[in-house]
Amino acid sequence: MFLAASSESQTGEQADHLRAWDPDEEQAHMMLDGLQSSGLDILDSDITLPKGYTLEIGWRGDSTPELWSDLIRSTFGASVASFFTAEKFVETFSSHEAQFDKKNGIFFILHGGDIVASAFAWLDILPTETAPSETTPVASAAEGQNAQRVAVRNGRVNFVCVRDGHRRCGLAKVLMQCVLRYHRAQGKQAATLRTEVYRHNAIRLYESLGFRHCSPEEFIA
Repeated sequence: MFLAASSESQTGEQADHLRAWDPDEEQAHMMLDGLQSSGLDILDSDITLPKGYTLEIGWRGDSTPELWSDLIRSTFGASVASFFTAEKFVETFSSHEAQFDKKNGIFFILHGGDIVASAFAWLDILPTETAPSETTPVASAAEGQNAQRVAVRNGRVNFVCVRDGHRRCGLAKVLMQCVLRYHRAQGKQAATLRTEVYRHNAIRLYESLGFRHCSPEEFIA
């Protein structure tokens, strides 16, 4: 299960921002091409945080699951938080099936000791028989000694959220920079994300960073 990306919504859209989550909600699929090319402002510009905020990468210790779960609850509402509890975070984080780099691929922004924003560099991995072309074989420890799966050429931006009261100050852009630079360093050719179609501010942000709408078939490639 994936959490649809969110972003720095205005307070006036709080009703939509916290509306009950429906996994069948129509999704906007988006892609940023050319991660390996030069000239992408989101990749080439400096990463700068406002005063009082700090960026942390990877697991922060025992407090991380509760703090992150509280961020999800405050950002997306109780209906989403029920799917992404602290226990679920620990289960996913410790699993061999975790599709993110536990040390270098998850990003948190802190303020006053609390996690106020997050983003994950998600790695889509598909069974070999269902994978598209131009994929890279990877071993899956959870599936047996010789099981093979493939990592697709696109990197995913996932779990992007900013707590109310900390939006409109560039935190989402910083997190997007971190995730996209991670995917470029991993050799990914493009980055994708998806969000509900009603999250208009989030979509505008992604478009301003160079993302374009794409088909579900192009989304995983």
